[in-house]
Amino acid sequence: MKRTFEAATIQDALSLVSAELGKRARILDTTRLHSPGIFGFGKKTRIRVTASSPKPPPVPPSESKELIALRSQVEILKSRWNARELIRKPSSRGLLRLERAARAAGWREETVQAMLSDVEGINKSGNSRRTIRRILELWLSTQIKSTDLRLGDSFRSLMVVGPTGVGKTTTLAKLAGKALRGRSGSVALLSLDTERVGGTDLLRTFADILDVPFARVHSRRDVPKFLQAMTRIRHLFIDTPGLSPFQSDPGTRIQECLADLSVDETLLVLPLCTRGSEASRIIKTYRPLTPTAMVVTKLDETGNIPALLDICRATELPLSHITSGPKATGDLEPADAEEMARWISEDLLKTTGQEIA
Repeated sequence: MKRTFEAATIQDALSLVSAELGKRARILDTTRLHSPGIFGFGKKTRIRVTASSPKPPPVPPSESKELIALRSQVEILKSRWNARELIRKPSSRGLLRLERAARAAGWREETVQAMLSDVEGINKSGNSRRTIRRILELWLSTQIKSTDLRLGDSFRSLMVVGPTGVGKTTTLAKLAGKALRGRSGSVALLSLDTERVGGTDLLRTFADILDVPFARVHSRRDVPKFLQAMTRIRHLFIDTPGLSPFQSDPGTRIQECLADLSVDETLLVLPLCTRGSEASRIIKTYRPLTPTAMVVTKLDETGNIPALLDICRATELPLSHITSGPKATGDLEPADAEEMARWISEDLLKTTGQEIA
């Protein structure tokens, strides 16, 4: 559709075209118009522009499902790339070094960005290493929650859950040993890990070492008989089978057994080598068992202490204990948020070097 526009100058005429037809309008013709005036006075010149709407885009042929899926993936990648431009950039050498140390520890992007945003006091010039440590420790202590898990008279039963090979059985034995040393009453160990070959052997060995009763439950039908035999037991420690990375729920057999077992505390057990992204997936798997706190194990097998922060943020669970070593007794420490913050801060600052400020 053709349209004609007149104005005193070519710029004004093109502005009218752009306002009416858009910036992609097609200019078809331009004409200079002269008005002679009266006896040569009032002589004027105007510009006439003929334009039309832009050409409509060609109608694309019908797309295959594969092409539609590919186009969708391209859009996702574009949005992710654009989002990178919004990521906070460190504004000082100190923050830049801390960022590199945090990434080297395997922190997720959201944890790195939270630190860069909240630890803004490090940007001030002239901060001493001691001041920087205080600022960092204060932020870290707000990110780590700890809980005092008292194995006293009020405690009746405790269960450990977690993936295969994270140290659940050893952790359970350490907790049972601590209850025995605290003279908090009689203790028994119960295994639900009966479908795996050798699944109950280690816990039975720990029961022999601690000199406490041991039992295993195959199905919900075995629970009443077990409870009847354990009426004099004050504290019950329950071991569960580990799940593979491909399982999305703990399974009906475990949940059926737990329906008749009153569990006071459920501890999610994860090793220190767990990455934050993996911990996020694991906590979703174990949500049906309602974990109340977390134990981080195998501190003696990795020096990556800062990884503790990302695990805590990913699971959003309070930390009750940290463990190291395979012994049935000892090497079990109650978690303290301020102490954990000091450990992580010292490790990060050590990684960044002396010239952090």
